Amino acid sequence: MVCKRCAQRYNIESKPGPCPVCHDIWNKLEQLKIEGRVGLRISGFNEEDYLFNPKSTLASDIRRFIEERNKIKWDYDNAETYVDINPEGYELEKGDLFLFGRYWKLKPMISQKRWKRKKFPSVEEIIGEELNKRYNSKQYYMHASGREDVDAMNWGGRAFVMELQKPEHFQEFRGVIEKDGVIALIYGRVPRSFVTLVSDSHFDKEYLCFHEELTSSEIEQLEKTFQNITIKQYTPTRVENRRARKWRFKRIYWVKAFPTFTYIKADAGAYIKELFHGDNGRTTPSFSEVIGREIYCKQLVVVKTWDFILDYLFKTHHIKSVY
Repeated sequence: MVCKRCAQRYNIESKPGPCPVCHDIWNKLEQLKIEGRVGLRISGFNEEDYLFNPKSTLASDIRRFIEERNKIKWDYDNAETYVDINPEGYELEKGDLFLFGRYWKLKPMISQKRWKRKKFPSVEEIIGEELNKRYNSKQYYMHASGREDVDAMNWGGRAFVMELQKPEHFQEFRGVIEKDGVIALIYGRVPRSFVTLVSDSHFDKEYLCFHEELTSSEIEQLEKTFQNITIKQYTPTRVENRRARKWRFKRIYWVKAFPTFTYIKADAGAYIKELFHGDNGRTTPSFSEVIGREIYCKQLVVVKTWDFILDYLFKTHHIKSVY
């Protein structure tokens, strides 16, 4: 016993009465009025006993039915509204907004993410609260390409995507946010998939480290030793409670040393503080090992991140298509 529409779909005989396949969803969908970028989610229907033609399913029929009666664009990556359909009817749920940008941290003692126990202000909160004033979203989350230590500064900028969940509107914001030692440049809207692109990417970085005074011979030793060299680093003591304990091999491309500060270019994920003091042999070779005395990075600054491909991808037609 199936309705005429389902009988035609499966090429079987129809009979009057409630349809056990579609549950007469069509009458309910007649009331649906929607427009814009839409995602569709269908659950709870059982058509396995009738599914003889896999290219002609109930889901595709529902999709066409909605298309014929609404001005929509199916876009799961940028959906502003989701239609959840089940045998009981349908519900509309707001989508999420994703904004791509870059932040600069101009002073230390600012964490990147919010902490459960709020010890420090965070980049996520500073930027997120300002954006939330514009969008009144239910919640916000920052997805960034790596992170710097809470006591480090970032003068070179770091790419991120701010996820705003179920905002009141989807009008695009582009501009600058500047507050409490953090500057953020919001480039614009990106699709959901850009989150993975940003958060899973790893890029080489250049650092500036301030330290105790070096002699001219020590400077010469460091620049000669740390020229395109692979160092070995075991999980540092300071992060071993939240990082996998293992050896990592990182490339140090070059070191340019001065008496009280040093520039370093290194692989993504290299522990720069440990590169200086060696962490009791967990990082080798280290600056302390090479010059024969202990030396520490007193202040760490990220001065450049080689992530310009993200800016390029944002400007491509694919990213622009969300507007």
